[in-house]
Amino acid sequence: MIATGPNPGRSTDDRWMPEGPAILALGPLAITYRGATGAIGGPKQQLVLSLLLVEGGKAVSINQLVDCVWGGEPPPSGRSTVHSYISHLRSAVGDIIVREGSAYRIEVGPENSDVARFEDHLYRARAILQTEPRQAAEMIREGLSLWRGDPYLGLTDCPPVHDEAVRLQEDRLGAIEDCVDAELEIGEHATLVSPLESLVASHPFRERLIVQLMIALFRSGRQIEALGVYKSTAARFAEEYGLPPSAELRLLEEKMIQQSRDLQPPRGNYSGE
Repeated sequence: MIATGPNPGRSTDDRWMPEGPAILALGPLAITYRGATGAIGGPKQQLVLSLLLVEGGKAVSINQLVDCVWGGEPPPSGRSTVHSYISHLRSAVGDIIVREGSAYRIEVGPENSDVARFEDHLYRARAILQTEPRQAAEMIREGLSLWRGDPYLGLTDCPPVHDEAVRLQEDRLGAIEDCVDAELEIGEHATLVSPLESLVASHPFRERLIVQLMIALFRSGRQIEALGVYKSTAARFAEEYGLPPSAELRLLEEKMIQQSRDLQPPRGNYSGE
């Protein structure tokens, strides 16, 4: 069943055993190595590492790093301090931090970054979502298990880091929705009702989640409750925006009233069944 929340206390996917130091940003910034996980330096040093990670392998100038750390009001020693931070970071994470003239970049991938690993899981799962939903759901769950909390926790005062954290949260929610689609496809509707109710409560205007909850309820023999979700959603949209729900939601309500065969669980044969 889909995991709807982060996993406090878990440093990595249990099956992920990095051969070298790996950087964790899907939660408080940390490093994991040989089964041990710990913080990397203080907040300013972490901001330097965060901006390098956010830029995804692009060279980041010293001026950019200084601005991220001090918000445009650096001390006279700002540039030399950043160089010192990078020296300490290289001692912790190795030579994946590369100097290019007066700039630095970081080389990370699924083998040494939880962000890159999560995105790799999601990319590969989406490629097989329609043909191998059981395998896709498992792959997405493995990616979601890497999350330990809010990404770059405590470091989002730097605008580029903030924007990246927002993007990652959206990617996580999209991954959950993809996993739900896969699990609905393989007949897991009954086990999805409770987590979907929690997700809709947290994201009351996320129509894809609302559609998924209605379908899970309907397929579980709970048609009245499914229609009740539509009714409460319509009232919420009217109160908040003065608008009805989307055409997709309205059509779904009509199909449920008509007991459309389109809403019955798929009967495809998928690997692992």
